[in-house]
Amino acid sequence: DQVEVPGRFDPATFASHPEMDASQVTDKLLERLAESVTGPLASGINAAQAALGTALVFYVPWYLLRAMRRVYAQSWWKTLPKVALLGLAYFFSLVFTGIGLLAYTALTL
Repeated sequence: DQVEVPGRFDPATFASHPEMDASQVTDKLLERLAESVTGPLASGINAAQAALGTALVFYVPWYLLRAMRRVYAQSWWKTLPKVALLGLAYFFSLVFTGIGLLAYTALTL
C-alpha cells in the first residue's frame, strides 16, 4: 500500500521527469539532423545543441532543488545544503567510477 503524505507531495515528481526525457530526445534529434546536413545550417544546429547542453547544466540542479523543496516542504535554507551534498555525492561517485574504470582497463590490457 502507498502511504499518502499530507501537504504538497507529488508522486509524479519521482515517477517520471518529462523535461529530462524531452531534452534527451531533442538532443538526439539535433545530433541526427546535424549529421545529415552541411554548411551553415549544420553549424547552427551544433550551436543549438551546445546551447541546450549549457541550459541543462543549470536547469537540472534547479529542478532538483525545486523538487526536493516541494517534496520535503522545507525552507530554501534547509533544502539547499541537502542538494549541495547530493551533488557532491554524485560527483564523487562519478570520479570513483571513472578511476575504477581506468584501473580495470589498465589491468585488463
